Amino acid sequence: MESLGSRIKSLRKKRKLTLEGLAANQMTKGMLSLIENDKAKPSMESLTYIAERLNVEVNELLEQVSMSELREQLKEAEDLFDKEDFKELKNHLHSIMDKDLPLSFETGRLYELYGRALFNLKEEGWKKFIDHAEKTFIQLKMFNEAAKLAIFPLLIHFENFEYENALEKLYQKKEYFEEIGAHLDVLKELDFGYYEVLSLLAVGKYEKASKRLKETIEFSKKNNVLYRIEELYRVAAFYAMMNGQEKDMGFYTDKLIILADFTDSIETKQNVYFIKAHFHNVYTGEYDKALEWINRFNELDDNKSIKLSYVEIGKSMYGLGKYEEALDNLLNFEIIDEWVHPFDLSMGYVTDAYIARCYFHLDNIDKAKEHVYRAKEKIDPLPDTPYKTFIYDTIKLIES
Repeated sequence: MESLGSRIKSLRKKRKLTLEGLAANQMTKGMLSLIENDKAKPSMESLTYIAERLNVEVNELLEQVSMSELREQLKEAEDLFDKEDFKELKNHLHSIMDKDLPLSFETGRLYELYGRALFNLKEEGWKKFIDHAEKTFIQLKMFNEAAKLAIFPLLIHFENFEYENALEKLYQKKEYFEEIGAHLDVLKELDFGYYEVLSLLAVGKYEKASKRLKETIEFSKKNNVLYRIEELYRVAAFYAMMNGQEKDMGFYTDKLIILADFTDSIETKQNVYFIKAHFHNVYTGEYDKALEWINRFNELDDNKSIKLSYVEIGKSMYGLGKYEEALDNLLNFEIIDEWVHPFDLSMGYVTDAYIARCYFHLDNIDKAKEHVYRAKEKIDPLPDTPYKTFIYDTIKLIES
């Protein structure tokens, strides 16, 4: 633990002052030396003078870590975080995490960065520091910063497929912020609305999710804010597609195309093309149209699009009765790492049911059963969707 004398000495050297230069005509060089070596305690008058000469506040000298030091630590920490050098970030902040840090934004942000570093390094203890950061921001009445941290653990629940826990925590946090009278800005309100919709859909509360989705979109429009609107329109389009509501799906995909043109977003266009291909493969049976959309999707090529195009081309080939060609594509599909929502996972797991149907039509019943039972095992814990129904229908087909 750094002493008062050590802090004075360290700051003096940073300011490139000699003992005599700092002491000037207000105290003796010898007395200042005793203070720096912790052999004498300065009076408040002397401490005030020293602080003025060092261009810091008196309370900074009395704190274990001064505000100026905190700001320097934070600047370095932010640079390391931006570079995603989490190991060095952890090492950089480790020495001050157990110290009695002053109540400040800098302290809250340092706790946050340390917690995020531990999380990215898959080390224990990250939640403790995220909680410290959230509490610090709440004490400072920086409620938007606190809300950002309140959402972070919800995402972890999603990554661990703990959807009920995610929804429960979200409602607990919303209730807590209401109780303390926290006023959140529009962006944080949209964050809470968006993650509430995702959580409700994840646990199969579709009616409430649909209602909250419409309310959140209206809230965004009312406040003239584009933040989260792409994600909200995408969810709305996917939900409409899943329910076979072609008109609603078209409404939201048209909105997404306008947004994509406005923002020059290739990813948004890809999402629209994929939704349309998927819709024709699964809901209309117009497989040639599906192939047209997936070809447009592939023109905006990246690694993710290659993975997704395998499964949609495979479905089209299956629908056209080209079972060998369908298998060539379907067997190349792999679940995308970022997929953690039940809708995404269900859409991926149903691939095995299409593979099973191909094998069934090729008279390989053992292979068909292997794939469809695998699909059933994976999708059983997830809420009811048309994908789950398709898997169960495939089992009936193969076992008939």
